[in-house]
Amino acid sequence: MSSKATRTRPAFRTALALEEARVRVDEQGAPPDKLIARDAMEFGLAMSARFRLAAPLEQSGKLDDAIAWYRGAAVYQRQMAPDWESQQMFSAMLPDQKPERGAVVPAPVNAATLVADAHLRLGKALAKAGKKDEALQHYAAAANLGPMRMAGIPQIGNSKGDTNFSGIAGAPAAEAQLYLAQALVAKGDIQGAQKALYEAERNLPEHRRGELNERPRDPYQGMSPEQQQYAAAQNQQDQQRMRQAMRQMAPQARVVPEVVGVWELTPGNKFLPWKKTLTVDASANYTLVSANDGVTTRGKMNIQMGRDMSRGGLEPARGQMMLFDETTGQVGTMWYEFTERDVMQITDLDGTKYEARRKR
Repeated sequence: MSSKATRTRPAFRTALALEEARVRVDEQGAPPDKLIARDAMEFGLAMSARFRLAAPLEQSGKLDDAIAWYRGAAVYQRQMAPDWESQQMFSAMLPDQKPERGAVVPAPVNAATLVADAHLRLGKALAKAGKKDEALQHYAAAANLGPMRMAGIPQIGNSKGDTNFSGIAGAPAAEAQLYLAQALVAKGDIQGAQKALYEAERNLPEHRRGELNERPRDPYQGMSPEQQQYAAAQNQQDQQRMRQAMRQMAPQARVVPEVVGVWELTPGNKFLPWKKTLTVDASANYTLVSANDGVTTRGKMNIQMGRDMSRGGLEPARGQMMLFDETTGQVGTMWYEFTERDVMQITDLDGTKYEARRKR
């Protein structure tokens, strides 16, 4: 645990105790089996405090303790009054909060984003502890607070700034969608994985992409020998399911005619040497070759077309590419958007942007 986390821990525990005591005082005399609906902003500070108390424990391998703190944050949702999702959570902002997405000053997130973050954090901690089925439930809870709720529904607003999507969760829901899709593929649920990836790229910030692409040096760090043995068995089962899912997915994979061909991918950052060649055929087979080191992946590609958010229809000029690597059984995702007839912009999962030009 860092020295800063150690110094601030008593303050966050005190803040949390005071917040929860205030709520209990207000509920005196209420039936014990009935929760009083409250303004979502009343839980903002308590949720942020729980996040700060849990994170150092999770990093140091004390997963059971971290899970308890995260679980406490997620259950506040039950007490939030109807239409809580769009509430701007000023009460959750802390003095050291950093601006996001190029903003000059920090801004509050809505309640849906904060609750999705609680479920996402809880799901990741549960997954580390080897409790993957329970983790999946919380990934789904977080994802369902994001753009998946708007699937097929046009986003509309008026001149006053009122919209029908102000209660949609942002980055945590998008990150949960990716984890959810990976877990569903491991279970062989290809259609569920495709649905889970709906518009994930729209809200996933750059720093989150990098985090998703990172892999710990020791995936079993902080686990007891029994937990390591269980996690290793789970990982082996997941790999087997991935390969089985590949076999099931093969006849279902579809690509749009526009992406069929051979494409030369050049990274937008001129200092990156990672040129690649992507070949896609009409049968949804793909090959991706790195010009730098010759590393080649191949397998099946499935295209999920984007949606025209103003009209609600499908838009073949942009969408998501699900890449099923036939060798490893792993699933990757890239997003594409045509800028000209034979030119696409492709964004990798780690946020690297490529200009893709058709060679033939």
